[in-house]
Amino acid sequence: MENVDTLTTALDLGWRHLSFPPADAPYAPPSSPHTTLDLGEDASSEEDEAAEHVKNELSWSDVEHVRDMLITGRQQEVYLRKLLSEVELSRCSLDELLVRLKKRLLQIHDTVRFRTAIPTIQVYPQFIDLSEIWTGFQNEMVLLDNINNILWNLHSYTEGVRGAG
Repeated sequence: MENVDTLTTALDLGWRHLSFPPADAPYAPPSSPHTTLDLGEDASSEEDEAAEHVKNELSWSDVEHVRDMLITGRQQEVYLRKLLSEVELSRCSLDELLVRLKKRLLQIHDTVRFRTAIPTIQVYPQFIDLSEIWTGFQNEMVLLDNINNILWNLHSYTEGVRGAG
């Protein structure tokens, strides 16, 4: 992810200073010192030669394509982080519902036990609460199904982008 951050920052800084020539024009980085990417002391002469070769081979459409792919990657990262937080909230909610369900079923069992006739005043409120717990499980199931559908759509979109790139 650090490489993506560095590349994103470099493109962002460079993109602000670029004028937009025709799409098939060769890429020429601006002379502004803000757009240079410091590779550190580990940069070898082979890397410098490779960077120079790439610089001569890039067109503006290539730079735009890289920028678009970085934007797409960032958007997907934001979506995935949000979905992950929703799944975590759902897990906590399901754990809470499961504890409530076990507790309520034990209470109903203690109330009913071996009796054949039980006043509705004792049992009815417990079944109402059981119904609310069950509705909570169903709501969480629908939420997780929607999250799953979103993830599959993101996956198919990612595969489509990967195939086009």
